[in-house]
Amino acid sequence: MLFSTTGINAGQLLNGINEVIKGRIPVAGGIAGDDTRFEKTLVGLNDSIQSDQLVAIGFYGESLNVAHGSRGGWDTFGPERKATKCDGNILYEIDGKPVLDLYKNYLGEKANNLPASALHFPFAIIDKQTGEHVVRGVQNINEKDNSLILFGDVFEGDTMQLMRANFDRIITAAGESAKEAFRPNKSEPELAILVSCVARRLVLDQLTEEELDEAKNALGDKTAICGFYSYSELSPIVGDDACHVHNQTMTITTMVEV
Repeated sequence: MLFSTTGINAGQLLNGINEVIKGRIPVAGGIAGDDTRFEKTLVGLNDSIQSDQLVAIGFYGESLNVAHGSRGGWDTFGPERKATKCDGNILYEIDGKPVLDLYKNYLGEKANNLPASALHFPFAIIDKQTGEHVVRGVQNINEKDNSLILFGDVFEGDTMQLMRANFDRIITAAGESAKEAFRPNKSEPELAILVSCVARRLVLDQLTEEELDEAKNALGDKTAICGFYSYSELSPIVGDDACHVHNQTMTITTMVEV
């Protein structure tokens, strides 16, 4: 499990980890956040507590079973498009057009509240082989070069589609993530670590408790639950053992000794 602070490029971090581990060990976690301030976070282990730090905790044992689930629940809308110019987590063009102009056009009046309103309109990066969606949230905008700064890396040629909030589906997705993390073990988890994006909390507002209730109902009464709200979630996806950066999802890691 990885718990890192802001100021760390999670995509590049995971590239290095995946290169070494090669999917042999499940990796999950999240990027520590400070509500919506985006100023400074602290991560600590024992006596070392500081910013720009990564903490990794390993669990092992012959009888330990680990499973994971990650779901967003956001609706896609508009056509699928191609990322045609990007650099790391900065997206410049989609389908050869300046992405900020296109983004504002879709948001309409809500574009006046950027970058805050962007939390309601993330992107889906679509895996053509599995059909799985990896959600990329918009962290900020750059009016000078018409670009979007995302919470995770995007690559030229990626298939992307806009998403918007659907309250019912966002809440239901928390239960789906829990079921996904429950099914492989075939026994009730002893521990579940929930990492939910801060954007989900902002969007759901007073309905936030319902997201947690959905996860609890799926996991069962005997499962101890803990977790935190993050700026990005780290988890494998169905069909790929490598760890990926997710945004605006509910990511759940479960553990049980059998």
